[in-house]
Parts: sequence; structure tokens; C-alpha cells
Amino acid sequence: MPHNQQYFDTMMNQNPPFTDAQRSQQARGKSYASKSAGEPYESRVKREQAAQILESLELLVWQSNARNESVAQTRQHFQNVMLGLPDAEPAFREEYERSAKAKDPHR
Repeated sequence: MPHNQQYFDTMMNQNPPFTDAQRSQQARGKSYASKSAGEPYESRVKREQAAQILESLELLVWQSNARNESVAQTRQHFQNVMLGLPDAEPAFREEYERSAKAKDPHR
């Protein structure tokens, strides 16, 4: 085996380069071993805003008024956002959202 062949074998078998997410994590001093990206920025901001709303009763009341919900429903919504849970299907639908069959069960 020629001497150059060993060099080419080792160069071809190198680990793949770092992804952009790994470089970003390495630059910030975080663990960069996994190739999957961390939590997206928009998701973190949304969760932080939900936490701020939950901390302030006044903000919670304002949000419940804006969402046309009770304070308890709004609190549950922002707790779900803060925990990263998906939005649940509303339990109550408005009349215009129901089918004709659901409006009048005697038909």
C-alpha cells in the first residue's frame, strides 16, 4: 500500500462536518454532541411570553378578555403553551361551526 493511500483513507473516513446548529451550540458553550437542533427561538419566545402572562393577573385578565374566554380557560391555554403542548380542539363550538344535524337532533 503506498504511503499516500493511508492519507486518503483517513481523509475520506473523517466524521461529517458540524451542522450550523452544532456550530451555534459550540460557540455558546453548550453541548453540541447531538446533530438535532435545539428549541427554535420563536418557540422559546412564545413560552417566555406565556410565563409572563401567567405571572401577572392583570395580563391574564386582559388576555382572557381578548380571547373571549374565562380566566380559567385562558390560564389553561397559556399553561399548555408554556409546557409546549399542542393547542387543544375547543370543547364548545359556536352555532355557526356546528353542522345542521348537530343543531337540531330531532330532524
